[in-house]
Amino acid sequence: IEWEKPFEDNVQYDFEKLLVAKAEHRLMVFRADDEMMAKEYFKWLDEIVDKFKLNNSGDRYMYVANVNNNEKFVFHLKSIEK
Repeated sequence: IEWEKPFEDNVQYDFEKLLVAKAEHRLMVFRADDEMMAKEYFKWLDEIVDKFKLNNSGDRYMYVANVNNNEKFVFHLKSIEK
């Protein structure tokens, strides 16, 4: 779970560890100020996944944004299909 700022540095470092892990479920949980910010982060994480050359068909990544300090959670699933 990544809460600290700067978001991009901390999350990217931890997220890159998930990229190389071979697991049935890869989950990244982080905090976002609002739903729009969460969706921007989802897009950014998707771009990192798309650039990763060692993905296999069927790999899945789940992102969970804790929006506005527990007001709600927003989810995004990224699946790799080759």
